[in-house]
Amino acid sequence: VDSNIVTTLPSTITQNKIAIIGGGVCGILCMKYLKEYGLKADLYDTRTELTGLWSPKEGFVWEEMTTNLSQYLCQFHDHLWDLKDPYLPSSQELYHYLTDYVNKNDLESYHSLYFQTKLNTLSHTKNESGKEIYKLNIESNSNSKEMTYDKVILCTGLNNSAKFPEVEGINNFKGQILHSSQFKTSEELFKKHEKVLVVGMKHSGCNIAETLSNYIDRTSKSNGSNNEGDSNTQTKDQRGVSLSMNSAPFLFKAFNKNTQNNTTECFDTEHLVRFDTNYQTHYILDKDSLYNIVYDSLVDCNDGKNDFPELTPRKGPRIKFAIVRDLVEKLKTEKIKLRQQIRRITPDGLVEFNDGVKENYGCIIFCTGFVNNLPFLEKNILDSISYDPTSLYHPVLLHKGLYHTNHKDLFFMGMFALFFPNLELQAKYTAMLISGKLQYPSEEESKAVMAKEEISKRNNNICFTWLYVNYSDSLAKDMGCYLDMEKLKKDDKEFFDVLVKIPVYAPMFFITENNEYVEKEKYNKIRKYYIDARKYFK
Repeated sequence: VDSNIVTTLPSTITQNKIAIIGGGVCGILCMKYLKEYGLKADLYDTRTELTGLWSPKEGFVWEEMTTNLSQYLCQFHDHLWDLKDPYLPSSQELYHYLTDYVNKNDLESYHSLYFQTKLNTLSHTKNESGKEIYKLNIESNSNSKEMTYDKVILCTGLNNSAKFPEVEGINNFKGQILHSSQFKTSEELFKKHEKVLVVGMKHSGCNIAETLSNYIDRTSKSNGSNNEGDSNTQTKDQRGVSLSMNSAPFLFKAFNKNTQNNTTECFDTEHLVRFDTNYQTHYILDKDSLYNIVYDSLVDCNDGKNDFPELTPRKGPRIKFAIVRDLVEKLKTEKIKLRQQIRRITPDGLVEFNDGVKENYGCIIFCTGFVNNLPFLEKNILDSISYDPTSLYHPVLLHKGLYHTNHKDLFFMGMFALFFPNLELQAKYTAMLISGKLQYPSEEESKAVMAKEEISKRNNNICFTWLYVNYSDSLAKDMGCYLDMEKLKKDDKEFFDVLVKIPVYAPMFFITENNEYVEKEKYNKIRKYYIDARKYFK
């Protein structure tokens, strides 16, 4: 985003009574929906531009990153991808998508944006008239200032701090240690190191390992090397990439569920390397398997009940986890060497794996995820929201994932349900509450909701698809824009069939507020988009 970067803090008393902390996807959406209701905000961000973790220079993405979200899961209702665009956008494409959205809605000139600023502390108190307010200590250019706001929206996200596993003897390692969020380009890395170990076999680890291997392939050919990826072979090119399991090979298990006797066959890592199937764009996953993943999630997470009788399982394997397109072939040919978990770093700096193999690496990239971090909140707020940074899926206890009943003017965006359509619903919901377009529930209703949230948090429930769909339904119903499926089935059978018979997750459709089919233009645009998308799932 081309911005006039403002690093000078506003005066202590600002005209805007709403503060947004963080300028990523959630911050952008909050700016958009606050503007829709005629409200202005001050936005603070540590970076020099909007887009947050998707910023190529300052975010958590790398040059050749492919997202693991389909275009259906990372788009907004009024800013649709072209169906000709990649099914799985690259990080660069997603960055441009977000900047186009910001420019389209003229968000930077409407709100006040303060970049290269850091929130040190956030506390709540009461002003002279007894009204609750929030005090923010904001730092910029080594200067700090205390700001006061009536409403604060935290858009710092769920995944905001790098997570590193404990490795015995890690201080013995003599090379460079990176987190996936710090990796940018293969060229930059191989200027310093010959051999790289990637730790973690979920999407980031697989994608980075493949990216590094592709770079070796390209530059080896241009240099005339005959290196086939074996770093022990004495060739001109000694560069190599290894991929290590951080824990059990979660991503590398393919499940083939036999529906007749309800047994599950597991293919471990060794078997999967020999697993033969048709390649799709980026994932080794056929369309029937994709469909079955959605079906299984909906049914298995709903106590075995199928709420949609039109939705039936298809024949074929149920490959639960997708993998990057060329990875299997690269593992077969050892262009990427598969390694077991790290046992320790030896006193002389070698990486020793669980099978006893020892190797020397110049760099280790830990693709081991993130932890939640809210260091700026005062203790009484943290206690109120039952903050637990070790909880992967429910670090906080909030009313519908957005606010606590003890702090109704402090909103938490993106702490639950991280798909863009979910985040858009959260932003709209928050803006409606702040603007008064939506009333807070009664104390009795709040207690009932919070009781359910507490159970979910205690169980650390990870049943994503079912929870996300129901979560979106709940927000949409409160806002009066829930899509009446029974009415839709009668009025528009074709589109009803699309929504329930193809594996497209479309809560964004609720944003159109078309329960009464008011916004015909938006309704028809999204309707056409998904009907056209149907051909990709036949």
